[in-house]
Amino acid sequence: MSKVKQESDFENQLAGKVTEIDDLLKMPEDNPTIGLLLCRSKNDTKVEYALRGITQPLGVASYETRQIIEDIRSSVEAYLASDNIG
Repeated sequence: MSKVKQESDFENQLAGKVTEIDDLLKMPEDNPTIGLLLCRSKNDTKVEYALRGITQPLGVASYETRQIIEDIRSSVEAYLASDNIG
């Protein structure tokens, strides 16, 4: 994950990686490969225009670092408190 502003070429790069994975790694029984571009912020209009001609399944989502850290922390604490530790 890179901490840079969304650039229009990211979608094309991601579409290329999805195609690469489909050609080199995906097995016939696998579900479709999905590319996911995470952005600290996004402009829905720009995203719509950028993805309009791309046929691979891609998703663009914004995220908040603080919330991700809290979610991970609570998941780890719950796991450590459970009896799942060997």
